[in-house]
Amino acid sequence: MNSLSQSTIILIAILIKQQLDSIYIKHAEEENDIKHVLKGELLQTTWWSVMLTFIVTFIASLSCYWIMYLLFGFGGGMLTNG
Repeated sequence: MNSLSQSTIILIAILIKQQLDSIYIKHAEEENDIKHVLKGELLQTTWWSVMLTFIVTFIASLSCYWIMYLLFGFGGGMLTNG
């Protein structure tokens, strides 16, 4: 169960990061920096893409664990009813 939830979270994080990088490259291509794109110099990580990826991954992980809890009762094994 944990591998299923972790795989889903990692997949979402990778897809978000790829989308953000492709937006950055498209923006650079529009500014006529095609020679830098071809050299691979624009394939860098920016702070806003890291922060946005972190926020989206955090929300995705909370959602994934919540759905796993609702469907399978995952994660509720050590909870006690006071």
